[in-house]
Amino acid sequence: MGVTLLKGSFGSCSSSAPEILTKTDCLATGGSWSVNDSNFDNIIQAMRTLFILCTTEGWAGVMFLGVDAQGPDKVPK
Repeated sequence: MGVTLLKGSFGSCSSSAPEILTKTDCLATGGSWSVNDSNFDNIIQAMRTLFILCTTEGWAGVMFLGVDAQGPDKVPK
């Protein structure tokens, strides 16, 4: 379920220009797109992220990534 709903949503851009809204915009302005280690891009990463959530060690960081997520390949809030 996490892969279906959150795949591609935990990325961010290194550039902080206000006109950047998507991964394409980021790369076009010379920024670099990075994906957090805890993500739901594939089943292996999803299981790792769920393990982090279940053990409650570092769950707050994953929670904030999910809250800020806008959608696949979109810059977080």
